[in-house]
Amino acid sequence: MSLMVIILVGLASTTILITYYFSWFPHLAEHYGFEVYDIELKWNGVKSYGFFKLWNTGRVDIVRVKLIINGNVISWDRVVKKGFVAQFYIEDLGVKGVCRVDLEFEVTFANNKSLVKVYRSRVVADIIESP
Repeated sequence: MSLMVIILVGLASTTILITYYFSWFPHLAEHYGFEVYDIELKWNGVKSYGFFKLWNTGRVDIVRVKLIINGNVISWDRVVKKGFVAQFYIEDLGVKGVCRVDLEFEVTFANNKSLVKVYRSRVVADIIESP
């Protein structure tokens, strides 16, 4: 009798552990993350522009990048595969002059989940020396 109870408790515990493990497994496979680096923001006396690199550190492809700078919204519908890096060009920052700005990046992944990060950078003068 007691051997039968021990076997039933063991089977029930194993079933619960296996169910718990496999219910969390898909969530572990869907890690979301990105990093932005090499941010270069320039002011040439007429307009501000810049570049940045975005690294998809997650396990889901990025399908959209939205950047908010001082209320100006810039977006790209571009796929960045998991583990890859992409460089983005900002044609007009909407900033006049040299200053410090907050860059709010909102990244949308292939399954419509979003992640937001805020970076701080400085717009510097793009000085071209004449001969």
